[in-house]
Amino acid sequence: MPSVHSSARVSSGHRLPRQPVRRRREPQRIIVDDECQARAVARALVGLVGLDVHPAEGRWEVTLDCIMTDRLVIRVFDAVRSGLLNHPSASALVVLDGREYHIHASPKRAS
Repeated sequence: MPSVHSSARVSSGHRLPRQPVRRRREPQRIIVDDECQARAVARALVGLVGLDVHPAEGRWEVTLDCIMTDRLVIRVFDAVRSGLLNHPSASALVVLDGREYHIHASPKRAS
């Protein structure tokens, strides 16, 4: 993510070195077709910072306001897969750090 630099003056009139100022990042988003799927995904992600479920443009969105780590990416994908498990024709759009991933429900296998 691009950063913006800022500098400050100290009382002696000298400028301090420029420090990067981080822009607020966009929340991580998981977009599904219905509320049931969104709540199933959210249940699997309980305990994460900034977890929210809300309607969005005719679909449902689960948002996370946290920094993505490799471990968290795996947890999000697992949560989406389990949330879509009982909906064979369902799909989800997952947006992590600006990258889009489309996940489709796996058909149930006959036992």
